[in-house]
Amino acid sequence: MTDPADRRPTDAAPGDPDAGGARAHGPATLGGRLLAIAGGLAVAGLVLSLPAPEALGGPAWRLTAVAALMVVWWVTEAVPVAVTALLPLVLFPALGIVGGSEAAAPYANPLTFLFMGGLMIAVAIERWQLHRRIALHILLRFGTRPSGLLAGFMLTTALISMWMTNTATTVMMLPIVLSVIRLLESDAGAGALTRNRGLVTALLLGVAFSATIGGLGTLIGTAPNVLVAAMLRDTYGIEIGFARWMVLAVPIVFVMLALTWLVFVKVLFRFDNRPVPNAATTLGAALRALGPLTTPEKRIALVFAAVASAWIGQPLLAPLVPGISDAVIAVSGAALMFLVPAGGGSRRFLLTWDEAARIPWGVLILFGGGLSLAYAVGETGLSLAIGDVLSGLTHLPKMAMIFVFAITILFLTE
Repeated sequence: MTDPADRRPTDAAPGDPDAGGARAHGPATLGGRLLAIAGGLAVAGLVLSLPAPEALGGPAWRLTAVAALMVVWWVTEAVPVAVTALLPLVLFPALGIVGGSEAAAPYANPLTFLFMGGLMIAVAIERWQLHRRIALHILLRFGTRPSGLLAGFMLTTALISMWMTNTATTVMMLPIVLSVIRLLESDAGAGALTRNRGLVTALLLGVAFSATIGGLGTLIGTAPNVLVAAMLRDTYGIEIGFARWMVLAVPIVFVMLALTWLVFVKVLFRFDNRPVPNAATTLGAALRALGPLTTPEKRIALVFAAVASAWIGQPLLAPLVPGISDAVIAVSGAALMFLVPAGGGSRRFLLTWDEAARIPWGVLILFGGGLSLAYAVGETGLSLAIGDVLSGLTHLPKMAMIFVFAITILFLTE
């Protein structure tokens, strides 16, 4: 007899669109794509045709042209972002910016493998729906009052999003949210919905916001975290390990969650806090539908607990285990998923390659392209020139400078 969990469907979204996962790319028509491609080439050609400023050498100016081309193609998505990220491998050596080996080295950054291992572990957790069981257990402990339900959904989403991509977490939480919404729309819950007209909107937005907020909590929570850590490591020699990141980021996550919840409950949506009828029954039924904890779930939980403990305790393990790092721990955990039998009558391992292949490989290439570009910016002296241009901001107070940079990044990410 096979384990009931062996027949469970997997979640539909292994990749995070913000991290370069599967989605539609760029202009909708071939003509629009060709126009965007030509536009990027024209901008790069214009830069190359102009004389280099005195403050820049030839390699730095040629790098500016390549960077302009990559930015245009990334922003317009004329070609897939991962393809644009491969341009340094071709153009940096061809234009004499940096050598081929130097351009290729950032693609093998250890933090890229940290993210890859984390994604594979997340796919295994999704495969056996351990994350859904954890989510339902947490939600059942928050009661059935509207404000409590919202807090439960937000906290659950954020905690899971620390270890899985934001989109995968959101896709996993949505069916649970929708079951509660259907309850609110039924005769039994209609009174609660009438009293709390914004509750449905608050629940849906709460999940979306919380997935983004929770992604800040760990290095593998979302792609930009790994990219920043890798740039600090390679460019400035600043090593930020898993535990050190969490010490800074987890308190920020809880503060942001609390503030978002307060804005939802006290400002945007006013809640009558009487309990929602039958909400506990609905969540309990969803949990019972999963059946008892299966053997694969137990084994995945043990592997994940070991990996998370090793990440957090890596500074303590370093003197005892030579060469240990966050990336080594992540890849070791992913490898164990391929080596540990699922058990429970299932004739398979916890993870198969077909399932692991669902991770967004494009984002790993995107890391490499961004890091290669960052390496060349520092190596050619372009970073110093950019710093001189921005030196006009140094008269501002530090908090004002941070605010300017934060607003700029927020605008660009939109």
